[in-house]
Amino acid sequence: MEKRRFPIEKRQLLLGGLILLFIVLIADLNSRLMELDRLNQERNRMATRYYWVTSTEAVLKTQIAYAQSDAAVEEWAREEGHMMKEGDVVIVPMVPKDATEQPEIIPTATPQVVEEIDAWRAIFFGD
Repeated sequence: MEKRRFPIEKRQLLLGGLILLFIVLIADLNSRLMELDRLNQERNRMATRYYWVTSTEAVLKTQIAYAQSDAAVEEWAREEGHMMKEGDVVIVPMVPKDATEQPEIIPTATPQVVEEIDAWRAIFFGD
C-alpha cells in the first residue's frame, strides 16, 4: 500500500503562522491587561493612603497650632494646673467629717433561660 503525502501549501503555512501569531498576541494582551488591573488597584490603595496621611497631617497641624496658643495654656492652667487668674474667687468644696462614701453599685447581668427550640430558631432565622 502506497503512502500518500499531503503537500502543505504556502497558504496553509502562512495561515498557520498567522493563527500562531494571533494566539501569542492574545496571550500577551491578556498578561498586559492583568498587569494593568494590578497597577490600578495599587494606585487606588496608594491614593487612599495618601488621603489618609494628608488628612492626619492636617489634624496634627491644627492640634499643634492650638497647643501653642494662649487659649491652650490658659485652659491647662485652670483645669490641670489648678491655677487661678487675678480677680478669680477660689471655692474649695469641703466634705463633712462624719460623711461616709456611697458605695458604687455595679449591676450584674442575669442569664436568661432559653428553650432549645428558641435557640435553634435564632440560629437559623435570626429572630
